[in-house]
Amino acid sequence: MARSGADRAHTAMLGDKLLTDMLAANRCGVLALMVEPLGGAVTPWQKVLHALQAPFKAVCRRRVEKSRGKKPTNG
Repeated sequence: MARSGADRAHTAMLGDKLLTDMLAANRCGVLALMVEPLGGAVTPWQKVLHALQAPFKAVCRRRVEKSRGKKPTNG
């Protein structure tokens, strides 16, 4: 960010891994935007990672919905 002249307030990180991409964004103090990989989990290891991330994603989804005044969805 320093080399490009950007600051935390104007920077976001887009990623598909909770334990790498999202953790790094939070540690850097930038907006973390999580996406699902195109095609979903394909390999056995990806399926394990997705299963481990699911509870954390559900908590985050409920927090966002609550902050927006929406009724939380299941999942």
